Amino acid sequence: MLNSTPVTVPEFKDVKYGDAEKVFRKGEYPVAALMFTAFAVENPDDFQGHYMLGLSAWKTGDHTKAEQALVRAVQLDSQNVKARTNLGRVLLEQGKASDALPHVEKAIELKPESFEIWRVLGNVKSELGMTEESLDAYRQALVRNETDTWSMNNYGLVLIKLGRYEEALPALARAVELNPRSAVFQNNLGIVLEQLAEL
Repeated sequence: MLNSTPVTVPEFKDVKYGDAEKVFRKGEYPVAALMFTAFAVENPDDFQGHYMLGLSAWKTGDHTKAEQALVRAVQLDSQNVKARTNLGRVLLEQGKASDALPHVEKAIELKPESFEIWRVLGNVKSELGMTEESLDAYRQALVRNETDTWSMNNYGLVLIKLGRYEEALPALARAVELNPRSAVFQNNLGIVLEQLAEL
């Protein structure tokens, strides 16, 4: 006999930050999002609460809530690199590359040594059609971390779109060498090899 009791969403009150973080670390993102929502309501000026709400919502696929929470986090701490960078990522995933750009550029200004932020900048500029600037951003990422396979892949992908297959080959071959199990890298390298074979 089926249980006819309706499934209810738990309501959280007096949430402790540490308890919500533990739930997040376990990968229980929907529950973490509810807990951090309650925490943020009760602690409206707590940067970390809004930041973790943004991450939790992002992990559940709620980009609107993630954006709102990360915007608030940036308002509370405009110098926080992670908040700026992840807000840029969330905006980019929503097709808002123009909105993402100033946040990622500010993150670069605050932490220019981070290869990951340079890669995000490359992604944003690629989406905006600023191809040469995106290529330069990926180069900057690789200067800072020569084993960053995603920068190699994204660099090669921009060159594929430009029809510059010979230039794309070394980066994509290196990405596959470092991570041969990646279907994405294998596929992009295959595109280049196929195009070069037809030349």
